[in-house]
Amino acid sequence: MFRQHPSYEQRLDTNDQRVRLSLAGDLIRSTAFIVSTFLALSAALYARIRYRSMYQKLDAQFFEYQNMFGPYGLTGNIHKAQESLFYRELHIQSPSLEIGICRGDVSNAHFKGKHFDVGSEYLGFLVQDAFSKYKLWSRVQTESLLDLQHNDESMNTICLVHTIDHVEDLETSLKELSRVLRPGGRVFFSGYSHNLYKYDPIRSILSIASQAWARRYCNYLSRKRHHYNLLDFDQWRIALSRHGFLLETYHLFEGGPLKTIRHILNIYVAGGSVYRSSLAHHLSSYRWMRQLYAWLYNSIGGPVYVNQRDNGVLDGSDFFIAATRADH
Repeated sequence: MFRQHPSYEQRLDTNDQRVRLSLAGDLIRSTAFIVSTFLALSAALYARIRYRSMYQKLDAQFFEYQNMFGPYGLTGNIHKAQESLFYRELHIQSPSLEIGICRGDVSNAHFKGKHFDVGSEYLGFLVQDAFSKYKLWSRVQTESLLDLQHNDESMNTICLVHTIDHVEDLETSLKELSRVLRPGGRVFFSGYSHNLYKYDPIRSILSIASQAWARRYCNYLSRKRHHYNLLDFDQWRIALSRHGFLLETYHLFEGGPLKTIRHILNIYVAGGSVYRSSLAHHLSSYRWMRQLYAWLYNSIGGPVYVNQRDNGVLDGSDFFIAATRADH
């Protein structure tokens, strides 16, 4: 639950190899897998009754993300379905750059029917594999957001899907984006918002005793998971303006129905390696288990996706931003 997530530097050094669970760790996570599955099942049954009219409004785009991270990628799949509502609508003007392509699967789904001139990724061992699977980019390269290998004012469009919130040095990141982007060019990016821990049950309990304890706990989680730049609208507007950007669009998502349950399943279950347990791995080979988690995705994610698409939210744990580089 409280394990230290590897940094990007550590993932690069180890070629993304994960440490095997100990016997005790596996037992704890196998038990947590059973409990969390029943928790998700209860939430799904509640949603089917409470939000039954919303399921008729689901579209094909929602179902495209049902297995994005595999059947156990429940909250991640729901998250990416919501995020796609913003990226699918974008106009990508060449020359264009996507930063943080990772394995390419999310980019391929989010930018369906679009094309980038360049795709880049810090984790170099992922780049060529992504390029061979998806023809989304004319070329790919390995680079850091803190030191982009592009000429000044060379791009009209830059996209970063959930990348900037994993880079601790925000000022250097924005400086590099401003340097590479042409005047009038646009940058689009998403990440965790200032509401990330708003619905965290442990934070809520701690806040009753002390707001300082609650803040320290949230900071502890952020350090463990390398979540940085949890800013609100005004903080982003000011930070962007320091580097010559005008914030045009700011949307929150990952709020709405069943938010606390989804937060627990994301931060403590998925984030705590529960789905890496031997029991979860064994049961994933059974068709009925994969069908159950597909049903959980539809049942829990359906109302969330429809609410985001049709109404939007004010308390989402994630944001989407569009900003334009001003003429100097």
